[in-house]
Amino acid sequence: MQLNVGFTGKIQAMMSDPQLRGKITWLLMTARIYNLSPDLRREGRVGDIVIPVLDPTGDDRETFLRWTLSNVFSKNISDEEFKLILSHTEGYSAASFASLRADLEAVKSREGELSVNEIVDVISDRILPNIGPIRQYQTLQAFLNCTRKSLLPGDYSPEIREAWRQQIAQLEAMGVKG
Repeated sequence: MQLNVGFTGKIQAMMSDPQLRGKITWLLMTARIYNLSPDLRREGRVGDIVIPVLDPTGDDRETFLRWTLSNVFSKNISDEEFKLILSHTEGYSAASFASLRADLEAVKSREGELSVNEIVDVISDRILPNIGPIRQYQTLQAFLNCTRKSLLPGDYSPEIREAWRQQIAQLEAMGVKG
């Protein structure tokens, strides 16, 4: 979502108001930081710390899946069953897990507690939106706009930053813009 000029101007005016300085903590969350005005992203505004919030991986992905299942599956789940369900949620974002949780809760409200096979059936029936290149673009922009090296995955270097810029340019050349 692009903020309209009037709204952006009002936010910037409030951020610049000396009477409000130090009394308000500004927190903006967007998957499209590149659409925010450079005036909003500069230091002294919300740009003091820009944190990339990425799709869950590793332990985070397992935690999201456990949260997703928590209201629909109360039995102990074996490691094998958990890995099976985990394999069916490859590529899920936090929003995808939340949507799956809602779907599973709807099925449970109609049919009662779900089995592992029923959970897999619900997951298998879902088709994730075809937004892979857009998510890649948004992720690269999140990396590029992050204000702390320590918040980025892996080792940071100017060369890696330049590689992100090049990947963004390649995606834009293909018509991808988040």
